[in-house]
Amino acid sequence: MKKNNKKNLLLLVTGLLAVSTIGCLSTGEPENRVTATASEFEWALSKNTAPAGLVEFRVINGGTEPHEFMLYKQSDADAVIAMHRGEGMHGEEAHGHDEDDGGHMMDMGDLVILELDEINFPVGTEMTLSASLEPGVYEIGCHIEDHYEEGMRATLIVS
Repeated sequence: MKKNNKKNLLLLVTGLLAVSTIGCLSTGEPENRVTATASEFEWALSKNTAPAGLVEFRVINGGTEPHEFMLYKQSDADAVIAMHRGEGMHGEEAHGHDEDDGGHMMDMGDLVILELDEINFPVGTEMTLSASLEPGVYEIGCHIEDHYEEGMRATLIVS
């Protein structure tokens, strides 16, 4: 009887070690990390959802051209596009500035949460950025020349 108990205990310990080891070998990203890889002309995200709070972005330019990483609320996309083109929301030349509903001057810094421009994000670059995000729908876009229009954008849902 004692021999069977030792054998069962050994099997139990071996099983627990195996489960513990498998958990440690997991290669998945942490829940709050999103890998965003740029290429011509798209943003490929490792996942399209993240939890609210601090979100880490591993940003990679895997393309053959310089790109730009911009993160902003999707509801602000039209304003970001207009200001990036140097147009105000009403068509006037604003050079990266526009007025909010209260008549106050704002710039892309008021709308863009994270940004890497083409100078700081050349081919082969890999960086880690982070931001505290509230629940909502966000967009990652590249606004160099016609990259955005050619589909270089992705949606991230934070909940």
